[in-house]
Amino acid sequence: MNVTEHVIRICHVKHHRTVFHSNSQTGEIASIGTLCKVTDRQLLEDGRQYISLEGVSRFRVTKILKTLPYILAEVEPNYMDDVVDEAVADKIERETYDALKYYIRLMRTYEANKETVVSIATKRNRPTLNRSTIDNSKRRTDFSFSLANMIQMTQPRESQLLLQTTNVIKRLQVQKVILTQASELIAQQLMDLNVLTAERRDAIKLRSINEDYDEDILPADFIEQEVTVEKDEWDISNIE
Repeated sequence: MNVTEHVIRICHVKHHRTVFHSNSQTGEIASIGTLCKVTDRQLLEDGRQYISLEGVSRFRVTKILKTLPYILAEVEPNYMDDVVDEAVADKIERETYDALKYYIRLMRTYEANKETVVSIATKRNRPTLNRSTIDNSKRRTDFSFSLANMIQMTQPRESQLLLQTTNVIKRLQVQKVILTQASELIAQQLMDLNVLTAERRDAIKLRSINEDYDEDILPADFIEQEVTVEKDEWDISNIE
């Protein structure tokens, strides 16, 4: 994620972390944050840590209690999306996923990117014909955010705006536009490099729109394992 303008501050709670965005110039902390699950953590040779996170849910910050050494705040959990027209939401979600399929397949035509696939979370939450309608709205929200994690936004503020909106239709519409524009740019670059012809581009696009098949862009199944940590220097549960 691009953090040139915003600082991402992380507080540890057991095996989850809460992520806040703050403006590096004003120090202002965003009102909406994300509860994230730690999916991978590695200690680097220089003493830094590589931490991979997966968003679980949003929360609204109601009161900042302290900012150092970690942010401590009172929050309202489960900041949910608004109820929307199911038929409209289903249509834009499938169109957005088609745009993602087209984008990934274009990327894969270049040798260096031939292994490009969607994220595990996107695979898990993607729209498919055999999905149950039970709790479909939550799955759709999860899909939109897993897709947001895949998209490299130009500015962190744009990512924050996607996070804060409670209308999943608007969020998906923005993501569809971003993917469509990115695909047009990539297709032109590939044609300039003589990697892609106009005919093949059109064939890939039609396939992505007209066919439900998506196995070629999905990652292998991942079995998550519980990692036991004896001592965690990030744990601030005892800090007053």
